[in-house]
Amino acid sequence: MRLLKKWPVFLACAFLLMSTCLAAEGTRTVVDGRGVDVTVPAEIDRVVTISDGLIEGTMLVLGEEDKIVGIGSTCLPRIWNYTYESVKGEPIVYKDGENPVSFLYPRLRELPIVAKGDAAPNFEAIAELEPDVVILRAGDCSLRYNDEAAQKTISSFESLGIPLVVLYAHNFNEEQHKDISTISDEIRIIGSLFGKEGEADELAEYLVSQVDLVRERTADVPEEQKPGVLILGLSPSARK
Repeated sequence: MRLLKKWPVFLACAFLLMSTCLAAEGTRTVVDGRGVDVTVPAEIDRVVTISDGLIEGTMLVLGEEDKIVGIGSTCLPRIWNYTYESVKGEPIVYKDGENPVSFLYPRLRELPIVAKGDAAPNFEAIAELEPDVVILRAGDCSLRYNDEAAQKTISSFESLGIPLVVLYAHNFNEEQHKDISTISDEIRIIGSLFGKEGEADELAEYLVSQVDLVRERTADVPEEQKPGVLILGLSPSARK
């Protein structure tokens, strides 16, 4: 009789344990660029990216690009037309420039833009897209990870309950950040998010190998003989 009275308790405990196991199977943990454990759905189908191309380009290589439902940069769909004055005083015309990722994957131009320049992301628009995860590359789109605005943005995502994976785009003008492995780390995090660690490793290692090849071939070239490089296609804010 005493056992029968405790039977509902046993059933409740069993149900709770079963529910916990099912919930655990429906999610997994990814460590982002901050070193934070982020709980994400086991199957990710809808992604919002806030980046100037690295996240989208990596997803394209990994075959996950169709999962992007919103982008957070006006750089991706934009067409650039610039005129520069050369050292000889003659104009250099640059026409119809495109972000490489949007050129390779034109669908990005049709997606809603949820963040523009220095403005905070449109959290209402992001919520309406119902993303499984938001991937934010702090350092892109004028959003600096250590800035108060960036911290406020991250806190806002957390308060909305939207899983946020943060990548830290290092400043390659700083000596301590000139190691290309920092980008490789970002690629590997994206790979782990989609369960494609092997493919991400291959991409990251290829990137490092190509940089090493360039360094090897130019190792004997004196600095004064190395040509200057004009990087076209940067947004006005990025050129400041």
